[in-house]
Amino acid sequence: MQAMLATVEGKQVRITHPDKMMWPKYGVTKAHYLEYLVKIAPYLLPALKRRMLMTWCYPHGAEEDGFARRSRPSSAPDWLAGIRTGDSVRMVANDTATLVWMGNQSSLEFHVEANLVGTYYPTYLAMDLDPSLPEAFDDVAEIALQLREVLRGLGLLSIPKTSGKTGLHVFVPIVARYTYEETREVSKFIARYMEERMPLRVTLERLVERRTTKVYFDYLQLWRGKTMAAAYSPRAGAAPTVSTPLSWTEIEEGVHPSDFTILSVPRRIESVGDLFLSVVNPRDTEAHSLDEILMFLKHHRQV
Repeated sequence: MQAMLATVEGKQVRITHPDKMMWPKYGVTKAHYLEYLVKIAPYLLPALKRRMLMTWCYPHGAEEDGFARRSRPSSAPDWLAGIRTGDSVRMVANDTATLVWMGNQSSLEFHVEANLVGTYYPTYLAMDLDPSLPEAFDDVAEIALQLREVLRGLGLLSIPKTSGKTGLHVFVPIVARYTYEETREVSKFIARYMEERMPLRVTLERLVERRTTKVYFDYLQLWRGKTMAAAYSPRAGAAPTVSTPLSWTEIEEGVHPSDFTILSVPRRIESVGDLFLSVVNPRDTEAHSLDEILMFLKHHRQV
């Protein structure tokens, strides 16, 4: 079958080559992938809505070369949302039909900015822990648990999720009134503290060859115009892994990013629910103020 029309939320989406293998080693076709997007839409869309989007497209499958796409293609249907910025129109994914259209375009990864469209204030802190050795996820998990305690000491509750690759992302929902400069100041303070506390295990060194076996604490990705993989977004590679929110208990008991794929995540959500809801739609009690931390840092600079 080469092409078909699907009706999604009343919108017509042309599906081409539904039998194309996207993750060949797992037998995942484009049709399987689009089914995942429809199932996961109620949980993926809250992480994408009203945020500038970047997708990674893999026309020849998840193990082949891909390219990043930020601008709304001229071939996009009229109903696909876009936001004009300068001379280009950026993409925004606000509905399931858009996800299916993008999936048909072989967009296998969805990455978003930390601020909502029309504002300049991030809605969360985000810290990325990456192992220097791909197989050393246990080290990442141990560092993440230490980070959780540091954040608790600052009065900040956090939510972890797998990157979908080899690392972990740790999020803190915040009141959306702080500039990127202010959130960078807080994240940098936390990162440097972690490096000073665990100098043999944590590094802020960006060059991979200089990290030895340490876990890289990346606080720089939270910045205007930069993106991170959205919760429930698949990731390209040999396996159809998914960037999956976790509970801290799961990290304590032992998990691995490879445990979570487009084949298992929909059933997982039926069991555990949406663990990322407090990040993308926090209640007033869940969105943290950074005022006291920023006041401390300002006073520390002046002393």
